Amino acid sequence: MVFCAFLGLVAAGLSRAETPKIVASIKPVHSLVAGVTDGITGAPYLLVRGYASPHALALRPSDASALASAKIVFWIGPAMERFLERPLAALATRARIVALIEASRVRRLRSAGAYDPHIWLDPGNAKAMVRAIAAALSVADPNNSGRYRANADRLGGRLNRLDAEIAQTLEPVRSAPYVVLHDAYRYFGQRYRLNQVAAASVGSQDRPGARHLIQVRKRLRQTGARCLFHEPGKSLGLANTIVRGTSARIAVLDPIGVDIKPGRDAYFTIMRRMARSFKNCLVSPPARPKP
Repeated sequence: MVFCAFLGLVAAGLSRAETPKIVASIKPVHSLVAGVTDGITGAPYLLVRGYASPHALALRPSDASALASAKIVFWIGPAMERFLERPLAALATRARIVALIEASRVRRLRSAGAYDPHIWLDPGNAKAMVRAIAAALSVADPNNSGRYRANADRLGGRLNRLDAEIAQTLEPVRSAPYVVLHDAYRYFGQRYRLNQVAAASVGSQDRPGARHLIQVRKRLRQTGARCLFHEPGKSLGLANTIVRGTSARIAVLDPIGVDIKPGRDAYFTIMRRMARSFKNCLVSPPARPKP
């Protein structure tokens, strides 16, 4: 019996060793991949951590090593993780590269003429991403294809429940107007029928010109927007300029979970935090500004 148990451990170790080395770009993608691979492979390697920008990142030696040894790399695509284009071509030469924005059944929205890459902020898209992740892993590791698909099915159920929960959370504030500093929340807003009335900046690196800034301030006043949302780690200077002289609040939306622990639950924490941020800021009208 002891010998049989030993053989079982050896076989399990060999199975784990033969599973593909996986790299994921940003935390929401990493979380969905971790959910599909749970109990099958080791944890996927995460590239963008903490407050690092997914649009511009200097790779560490450990990142380069992970890409060089990867069998499969999951990312949104070049519109999101621009820093990855050249490293993927130069380092991940033996890896299959999966751009999830191109996955079947992902609903894509246009922003300033191009596709908005923040696709994961719609749980319906997250379900399509999970299916694409399971399909790609099943090709890379056919011995475990059934397990990947079973995990994907369970994850799909969790996403359905999350979607219903968020819809219920946001029901009371669906009509409340708000402004965003970075126009990254179209998928979330459309999914839950929220009322975004203006965006100060379309591109993450773009600072609005004076004329556009005046238009955003005018729109905020005309609509009585209750909140202006900015992102963690960003200066409040521009946000304060936009809301100056109004009663609008400033609150934070974090689409990638800068301080959330990576893992299979991270996506769910990111989305619940987003919902709470919207509700907490929009739930009641702000006080009128003093004359």
